[in-house]
Amino acid sequence: MIDPSGMQRLYADSGRRQPFENVAVELIRIVGPATVERTRDVVQINCEPEEMGPVILVTPEALEFRLPTVRWVHPGLPVPASQLWRRVTYEFDPPKAGCRCAA
Repeated sequence: MIDPSGMQRLYADSGRRQPFENVAVELIRIVGPATVERTRDVVQINCEPEEMGPVILVTPEALEFRLPTVRWVHPGLPVPASQLWRRVTYEFDPPKAGCRCAA
């Protein structure tokens, strides 16, 4: 994961990661090629092909799955966007080193 302070260091040591960052790392392994963007509290995974693939937002509270769409800002001016498809909340279970999703 990239350090949000701009230092561009990778969080290779899982002991330094927040629990939701561990979830993001596992999702990145599952989805394969993706562009990853990071702020302090959100990891955005843009699945390939970019602008056509789904977007996954990982926050400390939930996972959001967003599907690509097009917004028409003005007639003749399409803008790529994403629309919420499903939001799944989860809670961490530290003794088992995992998380449980709430349906």
